[in-house]
Amino acid sequence: MAYTAHTDHVGSFLRPERLLGARAAFDAGELDPADLTAVEDESILALLEMEREAGVQIFTDGEYRRRWYSGGLANVLDGLTPKEATHGGLVWRGEHPELAVEDAAQLDPFTATGELVKRGRYTDHEVAFLKKNAPGPIKVTLTTPFQYGLSWFTPGASPLYEAPIDVALAVAPAVRDEAEALVADRIDYIQLDAPGYTFGYGSPEARQFQGVVNRRSPEEVISANLEVDNAILASARAAGITTGIHLCRGNNRSNWIEGGGPYDAIADILPRFEADRLLLEYDDPERTGGFEALADVPSATIVLGLVTTKRGALEDRDELMRRIEDAARHVPLERLALGPQCGFASTAPGNDLTWDDQRRKLELIVSVAAEVWA
Repeated sequence: MAYTAHTDHVGSFLRPERLLGARAAFDAGELDPADLTAVEDESILALLEMEREAGVQIFTDGEYRRRWYSGGLANVLDGLTPKEATHGGLVWRGEHPELAVEDAAQLDPFTATGELVKRGRYTDHEVAFLKKNAPGPIKVTLTTPFQYGLSWFTPGASPLYEAPIDVALAVAPAVRDEAEALVADRIDYIQLDAPGYTFGYGSPEARQFQGVVNRRSPEEVISANLEVDNAILASARAAGITTGIHLCRGNNRSNWIEGGGPYDAIADILPRFEADRLLLEYDDPERTGGFEALADVPSATIVLGLVTTKRGALEDRDELMRRIEDAARHVPLERLALGPQCGFASTAPGNDLTWDDQRRKLELIVSVAAEVWA
């Protein structure tokens, strides 16, 4: 059954200290896998109860079994070789960018050196527990192959891959296969996280750079990534499962990636996504611009990420309602929804806010939506 609520969230939530401690002990060889899973299970049950109490209408496990939002695929993919951890050349902005640099260096430190072949599922253990324990419909998040292309391409590492787009195209069948398995699992909602569109194509200079790096024209690179992402979600849409694409500017320890322009800069791309919902970052007008870019999106529900996950201060209710009204000048109100701008913990350490801050923000989203779309 399609998910049509006027609320949403991006899927990741703050990990409790006990879970972070268990993961650290596991990494140090001091905790066995079964004990780590038990702590994950306990933590997810507590999160599901918090989601229920806050009034959200779509449930996730907070990505608690992952080290970061894109985690998992590398564990079931042949053709990757460990590499020295680096920050990937990204420049982070915020109050403590050094924390983001430190965390980013530890995420998926691999290079694609051989044929990328998927040898098994990577979300099945998440789905089984959610289906058994969630008090309502469930969402599972996947990641665009574009992201893995950026992360796993190293010049000269393999004759198979001359550019990041080659790695992305090689990864695409694995992600599409996982999406099709989720359809078979009969989950309710598949979300594809695709932050690269904003900082990869968010300015003429960025587009030109992508063209040069990928040895294609910028439009060829954009079209290739759109074709891949739309194909990943195609079987879910055909089966009546809700699909979403989340576009942001990076989210790591309350920092964001330099270079992502306002959505106006990708206004030509937004209408080309074939998804039921677009989850967009709108917490900071200076960073994201206005809502004009949404006018040409033909049919998708636009989830306005007006509530920030980067700090704990609660948004002003009247200001949220004013901005929803502003957005409705460009998109019919019935095609709008309200949510947080990004995940609360796209990487395991999470953003700079508390569990109670997180809960209050969810409650605010639910209560504002109930008033606006009464």
